[in-house]
Amino acid sequence: MHTLVHRAVIILALLVWTVPAVGQDPATLRQIEAELTSLPWAMGPAVQAVPGASATYRQSRDERWLAGENAVRAMTLLTGSDQWQDDTAVALDIYNQTQIVIEHYDVGHVDDADWLELDTAGVLEKAQETLENANEERRRQHYPTGDLAGFALEPEYYEEENAVYWAMRYLSSNGSYYVTGNVLKLSRSGLTHLVWAGPVSRFQGRRTLEAAMAPFRYDDGARYADFMEGDEVAGFGLAAAATTLASGRGLRSLDRVGAVLGFLFVAFKFFCLAVLAPIYFFRRLIFDRRRYA
Repeated sequence: MHTLVHRAVIILALLVWTVPAVGQDPATLRQIEAELTSLPWAMGPAVQAVPGASATYRQSRDERWLAGENAVRAMTLLTGSDQWQDDTAVALDIYNQTQIVIEHYDVGHVDDADWLELDTAGVLEKAQETLENANEERRRQHYPTGDLAGFALEPEYYEEENAVYWAMRYLSSNGSYYVTGNVLKLSRSGLTHLVWAGPVSRFQGRRTLEAAMAPFRYDDGARYADFMEGDEVAGFGLAAAATTLASGRGLRSLDRVGAVLGFLFVAFKFFCLAVLAPIYFFRRLIFDRRRYA
């Protein structure tokens, strides 16, 4: 039973994350599936260390977990991009049909004093531009494309949590709407970007993102409030970091002088997170919804 469920989980992951892969030939898809199945997906419940961060994630019974190089390999196979952070973790919820990707950026302490400078209209404009550029490449490769349909939740910083929440709505080329929810959580020495993806019907604004973030916890001494004089400081503020990530660009952990570098792949990789394949029903042909031992 566990073998069947394990394989079903990997197939589900393939269906969820493979907007790029639908352009692949059947033999390539079989190779992708075989390698995904062979990766050491951890079954819950468990408390997992978040790679690169002094933090843990409380994995539920329904989730399957990969971290570090294994998570990078899974995401590379599923999105066609090899530009994932080394400090990446993936949690797939096989019953709620949702997934969480966690990327940690050890960029130094990020000052939140510039938050009021955030330009939400500018974020949308940059995000649409980045996605359109990525779409050009997707069309050349005969892959599905996407358009940004605006915020499902506008960016807002909650100082008491040292966290920014926002969500994007996308319209895929198959005519369906999808959502990616984001939490940017500040720490003593950097920040963690958590991305939630799932059906629109399961997204309930900030409440959904709070639930997604609840299993994540920084260790004592690693929280934002634990900053001490002499700690390394990032060369950019919170508004700049949130703008860069929300507009579909990527922070580089080696960049400690203030330049925030963008990559076209980032916009489409998070669109890929959003686009849940309509063939989800295939999951029910593999195993039912009964809990397993």
